Amino acid sequence: MAKLSLKSQVGDPEYVVECSGVSEFAYKLSKTNNSFSKTAWATTSDDDAKEIEKVNLNLPKSCPRMETFFSAKLTKKLAEFYIEDDFIVSFDEQSIFSIPDAIFLQRISPYTKTFDMVCFYKKTYRIFSVVDRKDLQDIRDWYPKEIFSCTADPLPFKFIDDFLKTTTSKQIYTDLFNMLFESQDSSCSEYEVESEEEEDYESDDPYKSETEDEYKEDFSDYDDSEDSDGEYKPVKKKHKTI
Repeated sequence: MAKLSLKSQVGDPEYVVECSGVSEFAYKLSKTNNSFSKTAWATTSDDDAKEIEKVNLNLPKSCPRMETFFSAKLTKKLAEFYIEDDFIVSFDEQSIFSIPDAIFLQRISPYTKTFDMVCFYKKTYRIFSVVDRKDLQDIRDWYPKEIFSCTADPLPFKFIDDFLKTTTSKQIYTDLFNMLFESQDSSCSEYEVESEEEEDYESDDPYKSETEDEYKEDFSDYDDSEDSDGEYKPVKKKHKTI
């Protein structure tokens, strides 16, 4: 992860986000300099659409438009995370991430409307919590490798930390997944898979999400019947041509 600097102007932007009207700002991003700028549309005008168009017309036409994002909580509040090419960027968090070496999905089942995305970078990880299930397909389409779908329970991070510190495996994440879910007698036996009908849990995760009930209003229009992921077994992904 690298921190982004907010500047009044970005000299050589490489990506832009157009103002949608839902968000107040349009953004310009320079990955090379880890910096961004933002421009607000005038909300005092009687013609909002015209003001939004004016802001977007001033964005560099040669820069790719970032349009796909998911909402999640990385620190203390929900933020937008744009996924593009080989990186994740959040202007709310002023942070940019390289594409993860592996992704594990925890707290996921046909009965839950959100999940947590655990992104592994070598022997460390970042947890994006309270991701809307409606964003899952966009994440699958973007990520070029296998995504490991786990269960409705939080992962045993103490075991994961110990495993990452000591492993010499050349297939770290496959071995980790197999140890978590294919061996009944492994050293992580304290991890017990509960019924998927039980949605509430207590997590010892230091990046613990707030309970899902607090977000029911935000996702009340979600229809589980439209989801096609079934039991969320690990899915082999083909490399996406960009």
